[in-house]
Amino acid sequence: MARHAQGILGEFSGKVGTVIGGSWKGIPYMRGRSLRKKNRNMTEAQVQQQARFRMATQFIRAMNILLNTSYEESSGKTNKNLALKQLLEQSIGGVYPDLFINYSTVYVAKGSLKKADNPAVAAGTQGMLNFSWTDTSGLGNSTSGDKAILVAYCPGTGDFMFNVNAASRSQGNDSLDVRFFSGKEVHTWISFRSADGKQSADSIYTGKLLVP
Repeated sequence: MARHAQGILGEFSGKVGTVIGGSWKGIPYMRGRSLRKKNRNMTEAQVQQQARFRMATQFIRAMNILLNTSYEESSGKTNKNLALKQLLEQSIGGVYPDLFINYSTVYVAKGSLKKADNPAVAAGTQGMLNFSWTDTSGLGNSTSGDKAILVAYCPGTGDFMFNVNAASRSQGNDSLDVRFFSGKEVHTWISFRSADGKQSADSIYTGKLLVP
């Protein structure tokens, strides 16, 4: 960086603010620096893609802890990346700025274990959701010791509440405590994981309801 101590008419070499000084064949000169700015204008497609990605990452971040258990381990990709890819490809609809998440197509759990049969959810006592399913122990790779994964998401707060160690498949029902969401609408899912935690089932969307 140059320092100019001889007044505006003095000779200098280098940069001073927006002016560049130098010498050519013994003749001193000054010239202005180019102030070209990068073109920051984005296309509509780029704006749309950024908005979709931002919505997806916020949703995945909210269920990050759940994903550590509910997604069966697979080689090459992290659970978070698998969930993000699925969300972007299948579950975000609309046109910016009116984007939305189609919760019925979201997977909060994924794997090779047998899915829940005839799953349902209903509002219970205050702050409780009552889940039920059919016992299919022994069918396919399911066992009576598989543990239910019960999940609720509240768009109003942007939070998940879940239990990854709920009742066994053979019990056929259990409740999820979501008192934090009392008076708010939630979306719900059910899945299973094996007793050793190595396998998970694809989650099934069980609908939305108002938490009592």
